[in-house]
Amino acid sequence: EIRERLQRKVREVLPLNDCRVLVYFKDGSGRLIDVREFLKGQMNFSHILAHEELFFQVKVVVGGNGIGWGSNRSIPAEQLYRAGKDAPIRFEELLRFVELRVTDSTEAATLMNCTRQYMNQLVKQGRLHPIREESNNRLFLKSEMEEL
Repeated sequence: EIRERLQRKVREVLPLNDCRVLVYFKDGSGRLIDVREFLKGQMNFSHILAHEELFFQVKVVVGGNGIGWGSNRSIPAEQLYRAGKDAPIRFEELLRFVELRVTDSTEAATLMNCTRQYMNQLVKQGRLHPIREESNNRLFLKSEMEEL
């Protein structure tokens, strides 16, 4: 029973539009949950549900014991495990997508047979759109480079 309970801990959470989340558990399963419906009537979450930028700050609670927004607003893993419906994408499939279809600046320049400076120029021109930016690196979708 303890082993089963440990497998129902949260592995990762992905916030989606319309106050929905994809919650992945250590046993490999995932649940698509409409948080607005799940928390109906709970006033301490109303501010988070009303502001998308706050909602998108959801994190896995330490130890995988649930998901939360700060220290005093969380949903326990056991409740999440029983909620919503089966996730349309398994966690391993999501990881495979990232591995196969997301690239960093260095690999992107190699794939496009150009310099990083030219990549920067394409971004400034709005012809290439990074999905994430760090101080000296960017992540891109390979599909966008294939179009160029």
